[in-house]
Amino acid sequence: MKNNYLIESDDFVVIDSLIKKIIKDNGFDNEVVNYYDLEENELSSVLEDLDTYSFLSPRKVIVLKNTFFLESSSKLKVVDEDVEHLIKYLNKPSDDVLFIMCTSKLDSRKKLTKDIKKLVNFVNSKITVNDVLREQFKDYKIDFKARNLLIQYTNENISMLTSECLKLKLFKYDEKVITEEDVEKICFKAKKDTDKMLFEFVNFIASRNKKKAFELYLELLDYDYTPIDVIGRLASQLRLIYQIMLSYDDNISNNDLATILGVHPYRLEKSLPLVYNFSKGEIVSIIEKLGKLDLDIKSGKKDAKLAFKMFLINL
Repeated sequence: MKNNYLIESDDFVVIDSLIKKIIKDNGFDNEVVNYYDLEENELSSVLEDLDTYSFLSPRKVIVLKNTFFLESSSKLKVVDEDVEHLIKYLNKPSDDVLFIMCTSKLDSRKKLTKDIKKLVNFVNSKITVNDVLREQFKDYKIDFKARNLLIQYTNENISMLTSECLKLKLFKYDEKVITEEDVEKICFKAKKDTDKMLFEFVNFIASRNKKKAFELYLELLDYDYTPIDVIGRLASQLRLIYQIMLSYDDNISNNDLATILGVHPYRLEKSLPLVYNFSKGEIVSIIEKLGKLDLDIKSGKKDAKLAFKMFLINL
């Protein structure tokens, strides 16, 4: 257990800060740090590194992010043999390896989660936006609208929220009263995760929610996306959904299907629910319309913004 750690936090800045602290506290400051992410790497690669002697240094740090198999929401799977291998390693870890796993939200009901928590040093840093606001503004007055706008501006990012709170406190140090206007004047409005926005955009298209799709489209334009960018991403996502329709088989695991289609399992998982919103004929028709629209815009026949707006209206 000594060199095994499990961090639970949904804020990447908090996670990175804790990783650095754990490395320092265990005297691994000057060692090689190998990072893995289960949204991009297989667990088998991590296990191989855990079992392999480091040639550059007798000691090393291995950090594993997005350990989704300890969470409840993910449909992604890991190989049972790999999980057994991981448990075996955690029971007899190497003194020369500092192993740190990170997750955003543990499912404490899972037997696997319970078993692993017994074999690691568990670090729970679950901090809510309300916790931060309560602590930061305990000597200040901040109205309801100001609180909500501040949360919106920072996308509920704990580290950014803390930073913006400090700015507001300095700005209103004498009055100690913070309003919505103060937030608008002082605080930085963070950009959202555009990949997540694009998934939401396709979701709105799939559910025929034209109003929400158009609102999100305008927001994407503010993030320096062009209509051509949006058309390309939308067409790519719809082609994947069509490929899933053609290839899906109850006897094929999601990981195997992702391999067959040449996409990351995470993208496949996000796309699967959208399959049921289209017929094959509908999705082919939309893809063809997007192809023609793309050609018309690039050849100068149509204005990009107006043409895509009309495409959304006519869906």
